[in-house]
Amino acid sequence: MEFRFFLHPFGMKTLVLNIVLILWLASASGQGSFHYVFTMKDAKSLAPIENAHISFLPNGGNAISNKQGVVETRLNEQVQKIKISHVQYGDTTITLAGNSNNLKLVILLTQKRNILPEANIFNGPDTIYGHPDWHVADYVFTEEGMVLLTYGHRRRFKRENEQGIDLFEECRLVWLSKLGDVAFQHPVNETCTGLHSNYPGVLFLNTRDKAFQINANENTLNLYPIEKRDFENKIKPIVGEVNPKMIGTSHSPRYPAFDVFAFETTDTAATVFAHVEDTDLMTQFLSEYKWMSPRGKLEAFRYELKTGIDKEIVAGFMTGFPESIYFKPLYSPVFTTDSSVYLFDHYKDYLYTFDNTYHTVDSVKITYHKGDLGKMWDEFVMFDKATNRAFALFSKSGRYSIREINLKNGSIGPKIDITWKYPEKVSIQNGFVYYLYRPFESPQNTYLYKEPIPDLLN
Repeated sequence: MEFRFFLHPFGMKTLVLNIVLILWLASASGQGSFHYVFTMKDAKSLAPIENAHISFLPNGGNAISNKQGVVETRLNEQVQKIKISHVQYGDTTITLAGNSNNLKLVILLTQKRNILPEANIFNGPDTIYGHPDWHVADYVFTEEGMVLLTYGHRRRFKRENEQGIDLFEECRLVWLSKLGDVAFQHPVNETCTGLHSNYPGVLFLNTRDKAFQINANENTLNLYPIEKRDFENKIKPIVGEVNPKMIGTSHSPRYPAFDVFAFETTDTAATVFAHVEDTDLMTQFLSEYKWMSPRGKLEAFRYELKTGIDKEIVAGFMTGFPESIYFKPLYSPVFTTDSSVYLFDHYKDYLYTFDNTYHTVDSVKITYHKGDLGKMWDEFVMFDKATNRAFALFSKSGRYSIREINLKNGSIGPKIDITWKYPEKVSIQNGFVYYLYRPFESPQNTYLYKEPIPDLLN
C-alpha cells in the first residue's frame, strides 16, 4: 500500500503542507532494520524528481533520489522526520507518524515561486549571488564556474580553541555556472568554516571536526570525508603546482619561519628552494630558553635528545610564546603560474621569482608594506591566475582599495577603490574584484558582488 503527501506553495516565502496520509504498517514488531522507500514526483505532471536531497532525522543520514525519483534505504534506527531539499522545489520537512519498519511514501512536490521580500536597491557593483534566506560565507572559482558556501546563521557558542574562527550552521553548497545560473546545490549537515582551493584541481570543504573533498559533475555533487589531521598536514600546506611538481610550504601560525619546497606526489623526497624568517621575532622566540627554570631547561634538553629539535625551539613552544601578545604569525604568500613561483617575502622586503626548475630568476625590492602606505596595508596580497597580476589590499576608516604590484620591478600602482565599505573575502579573478557585502542596517543578507578592475599601468 502507498500513501501520498501533496505539497504546494502559499504566501510569499513558505510552503504550506497539505497532507493526505494513509499509514501502512507492514510489521509492528519493530525488529530488524527499518526499510524506507520514498518516491518524489511533480504534483502537476507526476514526473519523477531527480536529485532531490533527503535527510533522515534524527540519525543524520542522507540520500539523493535517482532518475525515477526514488530513494530506498535500510537504517538501523527509525526515522522520525525527513527533510527534502531541491533547487526547484525548495525545502520541506515531513514528520512520519506511527511505528513501522517497512514504509513507502509517494511525495508530490510543487515548484516553488521565488518572491523576494522588499529590499533596498543599491546601484553599483554587479550582484553575482544573493538569496533572501541564505548568507554567502565563502566562494571559490572553478573552470566551470564557482562554488559558494551559504549558511542560515552563525554559531554563537564556541570551544575555547575556536575563538576568532567563523562557524556556520544550516550550510549548503551552491554550484554556479559561468553564466551565473545555479546549476545545483547540496545541503551540508555540518558546522562549516570555509572552502579551500589551493590544492590543484580539487576543492575542499572545511568543517568544525573534519574536511570533505568536493567532487562534482554536471548533475551531482558528492562529499568525501577526510580526517582533520590529514587535511591540515597533507592538503593545507599545498599552495600550487608547477608541472610536474607540487609547491608547498611548512608555514605554521605558531613559528616565525617556514620553508618553500617542491615535490612529486609519487616521491617522498622534497626540494627546499626558499626560506622565510622574521629574524627579530625568531630572536625573541629562541631567547625564551634563557628565562626558563632549571627544570624547564632540562626538560627541553631531554626533548632535544629524543627528537633532534633544538632545545631553544622546544622552549619557545613550552613557554607559550606563540600565544603571547609579542608573537605575530608570518604572512609571506606564495603564488604559482604554469612556469613560475612568486614569493612575497615581507621580512626581507623582496619579491622573489623562481622558474620551473625552482631556481631564483629575479628578486625585486617591495615597499608597499612599509612607511605610511604600510600602515594602511591590510596584510593581504591577491593573485589573479587568469591574468598573472598581483594586488595588495589597503584600508582606511572602513574604505578599502587595491593597488597592483608590478611583478617586474616591485613598484605599486595607483589606488583602485572598492565601492562599498567593509567588504569581506576580497579576491581577484580574471580582471574583476570579488567580495562579500551586506549593507549596513539593511534586512538584506550577505551577497557576493564583483566590479571590474581598470587596466592601469604601474
